Amino acid sequence: MTKSELLVKLRKEVTAEEYKFIKDAKMPHLSAFNRSLILRMMSEDAVGEESVDDVEVKHLEEITNRYLMQYLAGHPKAWKWICISCVYTAFILKVPMHPQEAVHYVRKAGQGKTEYYCPAKSMQPDTNCSFCVCRHADEAR
Repeated sequence: MTKSELLVKLRKEVTAEEYKFIKDAKMPHLSAFNRSLILRMMSEDAVGEESVDDVEVKHLEEITNRYLMQYLAGHPKAWKWICISCVYTAFILKVPMHPQEAVHYVRKAGQGKTEYYCPAKSMQPDTNCSFCVCRHADEAR
């Protein structure tokens, strides 16, 4: 699928009622960071036709759900928004999956491209970090 097709798919996950609550900042269990991502996603004009691997998208969704079952089991209503935000940042925006103030990543821009370095990046496979654009902070040296 393409980035545009993935964007359409992600938007379909948000009902009109949910979107109204999100716009009005009345959606419980939705962090300010994920709210801003969902609002951006819903108003995004063009994301391009770059190819996105369906299998990788599904893999990230599975990893995220496993993590949430383990570490956020008491808040299942938040899972949808976290999962959508993770997929959106990893495959469409290609920006870090966490807010800067949470993991203190460093952004370095130069030569027409931006790189991100995160001190909290896990190098373990099958983690959300393996889908994040951030490189480990040690690589910045």
